[in-house]
Amino acid sequence: MKIRHEILIILLSIAFLIPLAANPGFFNNDELQITDYIYRTGFWQFIKDFGMFHVGSQFSVPSRPFAFIIQGIQGLFMYNAPLVSHFIDIIIHIACALVLFRVIVYISKNKNFAFISSVIFIISPLVLFSVGWTAALMDRLYTLFSLIIVYYSFKYLNREGLDQKNLLIILVAIFLAIASKETSIIIPALVFLTILWNNFDEKIKIFRKRNIVLFLFSLVPIVLYIIYRLPSLIGSFSVVSGPYVPSFSNIIPNALAYWSYPFLPFTAEATNMFLLTNKYLIGAAFILHALLALFIFKECKYKNGIFYILLYFLPLAPIIMLPSQQSIYLYASAAVFSVAIAFLFIKTYEQKFKITYLFFLSLMIGVVLIIHAYSIEKNLYSYGVCMNKALVSMESVYLHNNKINSLVIHSDKGAPKYIMDRITYQRINIEKYFPVTLKSVGDHLNSQSYIDNDSIHLHFSASCYVY
Repeated sequence: MKIRHEILIILLSIAFLIPLAANPGFFNNDELQITDYIYRTGFWQFIKDFGMFHVGSQFSVPSRPFAFIIQGIQGLFMYNAPLVSHFIDIIIHIACALVLFRVIVYISKNKNFAFISSVIFIISPLVLFSVGWTAALMDRLYTLFSLIIVYYSFKYLNREGLDQKNLLIILVAIFLAIASKETSIIIPALVFLTILWNNFDEKIKIFRKRNIVLFLFSLVPIVLYIIYRLPSLIGSFSVVSGPYVPSFSNIIPNALAYWSYPFLPFTAEATNMFLLTNKYLIGAAFILHALLALFIFKECKYKNGIFYILLYFLPLAPIIMLPSQQSIYLYASAAVFSVAIAFLFIKTYEQKFKITYLFFLSLMIGVVLIIHAYSIEKNLYSYGVCMNKALVSMESVYLHNNKINSLVIHSDKGAPKYIMDRITYQRINIEKYFPVTLKSVGDHLNSQSYIDNDSIHLHFSASCYVY
């Protein structure tokens, strides 16, 4: 019995991502803060406050109404039914994989190649952190709408279907992408690359009317959006320090980090990668990715190698100057990365594993990616389990102490203090109860600086319980 490729993609996605769906907790304070806000103000007030565009003091200040509406819906289930929240994350990821499948089928006319690319995309270490971190749905959403824009751009350029319908879908997708994450300002460049790809062998036709109309159609909404948020963009460069303050000096180290990340098997988070990972391992990862790129240049037309590098770094362009490195920013890059890996594996198979360099390159890349994907899923699950234990036990102790409004939590030796820091950061809630002053400190119970007669002093154990 033949099963449609799309059905297989959905089934394999669910099977591979069970550890992320079964996670009983969360990764960071972002999810908790959203849920806290809903508890304090109500769901509809949350939608009124966050479900609209605003300028913001800096460009990094989120103005993502569509993404926040989805996150608000997830917030309704975060404490009592986290499976629902995580499954919404997986649904968005599956939608990206299905649209990617359609884009590759359109370009390659090969469903098997598109299927393998989509399956690799599903389990790629470049996507798992975003899928497992609920608050990172912004990256998944803008990637989804960007892929839709690419697909219907190809259809418009090649006169497939009604022009008005294709352009309308593109316009709606652009709006939803902008309403999901600011990184969507790369869309005109993405559309331009789509036009180049579609006309690469017909350079003289690059300035034909249809190409110009499509490019302007993608450019105008983004320009209007940038003009609207220009004060916040200017404000980003006027701030002296912070995790979202751009600097040209960050471009090279960030480019090296993001290029190396796929092949760093034991690095879950990309934050401060150069401080957390052995420099020789980073060098090896960089070389392995360079070999993959050289393979694309060698085995395909040179344009494919150029497009691979451009499309890998294009989604990173708006954040490449930021001082902090985040794994979630690689979600969109994973699309073209997965296509390159699929092509490598298929080429190796077609050569019957007889070409030595192809065989060993495929073997090394396959093993490293599997280990990396496993380590990320394990990391996220362990974070969620620990955070869930801490949240439940902290609420229990809080209620046992008659809802005292100030808690100082001391992390025992060996306790994952970073988990408690994320639970308490900028929060005044213990589940639905508020206001509560929360302070996470080291193991200094007798320190004078933390003596407060109005606070209850608690411990956070190595086994993630608050007592």
